[in-house]
Amino acid sequence: MLDICAIPIPVSGFPELGEVHAGFSIGAFSAVDDYIIPTLKSLGNPQFYLGGHSKGSAQAGQAHGKLKLLGHTPLATYLFEPPFFGGQQLADLMKSDNVIWTETYNSYHSDAITAVPFGPTWKRSCDPIRLKVPDDADRATMHKMPAVLTAIKQLVTPIS
Repeated sequence: MLDICAIPIPVSGFPELGEVHAGFSIGAFSAVDDYIIPTLKSLGNPQFYLGGHSKGSAQAGQAHGKLKLLGHTPLATYLFEPPFFGGQQLADLMKSDNVIWTETYNSYHSDAITAVPFGPTWKRSCDPIRLKVPDDADRATMHKMPAVLTAIKQLVTPIS
């Protein structure tokens, strides 16, 4: 039920993040506080990558912003098929970072998840990498990670 709580809310103690998707922020920010920061500290604060798919990518995007403000900016953040998760302030905060997000499409439609929630409040830090999936993939199939990985493999040239 938290996923559908797409109300833009400010993040207490972090005004630089602006407004974020309320439902996603609960898991994202508790993961940063309870798991990610303690783990980074226990490992001597190494460089790291962050990523996720679908709801997990929305939460990874929010976590990226908070981690940056805490002095732990990921080397790169990979967001596969994320719904919208923040507003202009978070997008601006992420703009100079290595944040990559994907959107699948075919001749008939794009992945609908990457367009929700609807409205002018929601922003992205950059344009997506558009991943072409087969035309027989319906919206549910094109959103799933196997379709995403197949499309990514088509973009990568093997080293011989």
